[in-house]
Amino acid sequence: MIRHTPEPSGMLARTLHHAPSKDAHLHGRVRLCRSCGCETSNDRICDACAEALRVERAAALEEQCHIHQVKRVEDLPFGVLRRIYQERC
Repeated sequence: MIRHTPEPSGMLARTLHHAPSKDAHLHGRVRLCRSCGCETSNDRICDACAEALRVERAAALEEQCHIHQVKRVEDLPFGVLRRIYQERC
């Protein structure tokens, strides 16, 4: 059985046709960070904003661990974790 290999231009046309409209890279548009608005190759936020959010989240979890006198995040009461993650969303 002989397999037909599609032409690269045909593959590009099909990819562009079937790609989600939000996928900026496939449609030749740049993506913007949803936090600071700078151009990024990431999906939603740039690397700098992602790192800032990680630091902020770590500080909030460290504060909760100190308040509840536990050493690990896993030891925090379930209600505290639920409240933290509900505030995030």
